[in-house]
Amino acid sequence: PDFQGGMGFQEKYLVSDYSRVSIEGFRSFLVARFVTVGALNTALGSDYPAFAAVEPPSKDIRSQPLTRYTEHIDSYAHGSLPISGWLHGPTQPQSGRWIRVYRNGDFLARVPVNLSRQDVHEAHPEFGTADVGWRFDLNFSALPPGVHRLDVILDGPADRWVHLGTRYVSVMERSQATPRALPQKDLPPTVAPDASLLWSVDLPVDQSSYYFNPLVPLWHEFRGSQVVSYLRHFDQRVRRSCLANVDTYIHQITPFTNPSWDANKFAVDASLQPLAGIHLGVSLYGEPTYGTSFFDWYTRSKHQTYGITEFHPLRAMSLDEARLMFEHHRTGGAQFLSFFLKTQKLQGVPSGAAYQFAFDPDNPKFSSDHLYKTVKTLVNE
Repeated sequence: PDFQGGMGFQEKYLVSDYSRVSIEGFRSFLVARFVTVGALNTALGSDYPAFAAVEPPSKDIRSQPLTRYTEHIDSYAHGSLPISGWLHGPTQPQSGRWIRVYRNGDFLARVPVNLSRQDVHEAHPEFGTADVGWRFDLNFSALPPGVHRLDVILDGPADRWVHLGTRYVSVMERSQATPRALPQKDLPPTVAPDASLLWSVDLPVDQSSYYFNPLVPLWHEFRGSQVVSYLRHFDQRVRRSCLANVDTYIHQITPFTNPSWDANKFAVDASLQPLAGIHLGVSLYGEPTYGTSFFDWYTRSKHQTYGITEFHPLRAMSLDEARLMFEHHRTGGAQFLSFFLKTQKLQGVPSGAAYQFAFDPDNPKFSSDHLYKTVKTLVNE
């Protein structure tokens, strides 16, 4: 439900399949992984009498009574906390900007401001084509329980680091005991942001709490294996058909390139890895079409080639920019590229919200008409 909004972190956590078949499949997955229930209990810090007693995580400890702690799940229970936001400064170059993240005064990471935030652009069309998003995922699974201070700083000249915000978050114990304050170190010198800078630290929410449940990463891994099995089922059907010798591609998205999405909800990490006999096919929208986020992942993967099942940069591009973008994909291993098309022949079929992405000379949304004209010019060169 509510695909675009429901993929974020703030909504009620709705994922996957809790049918009896799925639950039994998860238990079999755990048996194969741990062999004995004793080994499972050692890994989880639990006291299950048998694998048959394991229930997949499905409840929120904040609002629902739990029979066991390992029933807890939310967007963060697998042990990762996104620290993310956006930044735009019209008086300074947008490219080459970096965000520094600190925990309790200790430096954690330096991340680039280079990700698409279509929601921000819709609210601030005056930003133009700049990619304003940034994100760092903090692994809190092994952090000491207590109240941690997170600080976000805009990098710059040594005497011009800009402090953008502080968030206090609590890493909780299973007992839900009141978290204690933790020792803090001083931050490096910073200055306040000037009026030309617009920004938001979207996550985490100040004074929020986080519980790590070691069963959740296993549940996510199992869900990923379900997606792979689902794809293999259809691939096997194709292999028994007249299309047996035709190259087969999955039609998948890369949620990790959208900084405001919870990638775990999609359970696609396993299916994005090489699958024997099935080629990688991905849909790319926004920055992944012309930026670095997709290629950063792709170069780390073991894929040699890929196909682009849907393609849209979501902004107007010059001929030179578009030519460079397409060439980057061609030399990077793309075997084909396809657009989201709207047929004019299906009478009585509503176009729906998806038409806003249609590759059409009469569709002004997201500069789709400009993209059409640009591609038409390039293919006729």
